[in-house]
Amino acid sequence: MVQFKLRSLNKNCLKFYILFIFYICQHLNYKISINYLPLAKKTITLLSSPHVNKKAREQFLVTTYPVIITVNTMFELPILKLILANKPKLIRMSVKYKGR
Repeated sequence: MVQFKLRSLNKNCLKFYILFIFYICQHLNYKISINYLPLAKKTITLLSSPHVNKKAREQFLVTTYPVIITVNTMFELPILKLILANKPKLIRMSVKYKGR
């Protein structure tokens, strides 16, 4: 069993990469499960004025979209290299092997 943990700031990029992994697994007749985790929201506050005025602040909200994809069969090395080589730069990914 192979588990992919994906995390991205861009929702559309993550969606297309999940579809890419899904179509590869569907073509190879692998069973796949996709679990969408709760959004991770972080607020960043910056001072607008570099000097005295501390009341002038700007806030930004950073939203991270995490997903866990579980494949019930082991990938061969060329297929795993294909998946990792086509990963966009906006996505952070970790791969974990379980079982066997």
